[in-house]
Amino acid sequence: MTAITVSSLNTYPIKACGAVALTEARITPRGLEHDRDYMLVLDGGAFLSQRQIPEMALITPTIGKDSITLNAPGMPPALVPLSIERNDAALVDATVHGHPVAGQVVAEELNDWFTTKFLSPPGI
Repeated sequence: MTAITVSSLNTYPIKACGAVALTEARITPRGLEHDRDYMLVLDGGAFLSQRQIPEMALITPTIGKDSITLNAPGMPPALVPLSIERNDAALVDATVHGHPVAGQVVAEELNDWFTTKFLSPPGI
């Protein structure tokens, strides 16, 4: 039997944004902790990816005790809480690779931050 060696491991707290390099990882029932817990969704429910907006890779997340700090060129830092309470009024239906998923708007300030960065002219 050949031994398997993990030489590096990354998580992506926000789907399609930059990675967080790990030196150790916690496994949860959903997989690696803080991996793709969040994603960007258009009004129609389609998620955004680097295929559509390659600049999403330039968003650098840093995981803190209570939040993820997002840094991007030309933008002030933004904070994404690591824990949010369910808000039925903020629920959204989304689609990922043809599969329906349920999500929740985290904060209007984050919507504005991402819209300014990626959807302002000449965006998509």
